[in-house]
Amino acid sequence: MGIKNGLKSACILCLISILMYSMYSIAIGMGSIFIVNKEKNSNTGTVLNGGDVLTVILSTLMAGFSLATILPHLKTIYEARVAASDLFELSKRVPQIDLSRSVKKPSKETITGKIEFKGVMFSYPNNPNEMILKNLSITFEPGKKTAIVGESGSGKSTIVNLLNRLYDITGGQILIDGIDIKEFDLPTLRSYIGYVQQEPILFNT
Repeated sequence: MGIKNGLKSACILCLISILMYSMYSIAIGMGSIFIVNKEKNSNTGTVLNGGDVLTVILSTLMAGFSLATILPHLKTIYEARVAASDLFELSKRVPQIDLSRSVKKPSKETITGKIEFKGVMFSYPNNPNEMILKNLSITFEPGKKTAIVGESGSGKSTIVNLLNRLYDITGGQILIDGIDIKEFDLPTLRSYIGYVQQEPILFNT
C-alpha cells in the first residue's frame, strides 16, 4: 500500500511539473508570436509586449496555486465517499430473515429471562453443508450465570448470534419465557439483550 501511494504521489508531482513547464513554454512561445506580429491587447487596445506575457504567466501561476489548495479537500471528499459507500451498501441490503411473524412486544417488566434451545440445528449460509449446531438442547435459567466453554469454531458465539437473530436457525426452536423468538418484534427482542461482540465492525472515518 505504501509503495502504491508513493507511486501515485510521484505521478501527481510529475504531472504538476509537466503542466507548469508546459504553461511556461506555451505562454512564452505564443507571446513571442503575438509580439512579432504586433497583435493588440483586446482589453486595452495597445500592442502586446513582454510585460503582458509576464502578466499572463503570473496570473496563471496564481490560479494554479489556488487550484492546488483544493487537492487536500478533494482527498477528504474521496475518503468520505468510500466510507459512505460501505454504509449505503449495508443499508440497502434486503434481510433474509422472515419478519412476518415478528409482532410480539412484551414489556421488559414481564420478561424473566428463561432461555431454551430445543433441538436447534444451524449452519452458516456461506457453508450450508457444515452443521455448527446439531440438535442442541439447553436451558439457561434466569438469574444464573452460565459459561459456554469449547474450542474455536464449536459454536459459542453462534449461540449468542442466534439469540439476537443475527441469523435464523435451520431447525428446532429458541424460546424466551416460552415464546419463540421468531414471534418477538426484532427491535424489541434486541433491545432486551446486552451483547459485547468479540469482533468489532468499524466504518472508515
